[in-house]
Amino acid sequence: MEFELITTIVINSVFTSLVVFGLHRLYRKIMDRYTLLIANSEATLVEQQKSTKYLRKLESKFEKMAATVQNQRARQAANESMSNNVVQMQRTKEQTIVLILQK
Repeated sequence: MEFELITTIVINSVFTSLVVFGLHRLYRKIMDRYTLLIANSEATLVEQQKSTKYLRKLESKFEKMAATVQNQRARQAANESMSNNVVQMQRTKEQTIVLILQK
């Protein structure tokens, strides 16, 4: 009876130790994976922040270039309208001179 009780206690102790050891190993694996996932997430976040910063810079450059192009087109249109006015004034002068000579 005493031998069976001691054997049962030893078997239960060994079994409990194995279960605890297995759970501890499982816990360590899970924590290692979470640590790796967190590190990867942080690295991804840093890369996304760099990409976002770069894209904002590009966007700003494109907006400046678009504004420059619009200003150049506006200046060109203003210059063309001024030159059209000058040509019309010259034509009007020529027509006036022709009318005066005809009289």
